[in-house]
Amino acid sequence: EGWSVEEASTASKAIDILESFSPDLLISDWSLRGSGSTFEVIAKARMNNPMLKLIIVTGHSLSDLGDLAALEPFSYFSKPVNLEMVISC
Repeated sequence: EGWSVEEASTASKAIDILESFSPDLLISDWSLRGSGSTFEVIAKARMNNPMLKLIIVTGHSLSDLGDLAALEPFSYFSKPVNLEMVISC
């Protein structure tokens, strides 16, 4: 209620959206389709909001995500995602 939401199915589309949209929260799958990467999307979003809250959703284990710890602050959820847990985050 009262929130602006944008959706993108690829990293490149998300980067395009971030040219004119500065979110307070970014929820992203770790493995985005198409050109670009999740790291690029996060970097673009944090240009406008360095303390952007970040939620990563993935089917990989946390140990498989390597540099994810450098993206603090963040939360991590394994698929399938429990929506109630995300909301409480």
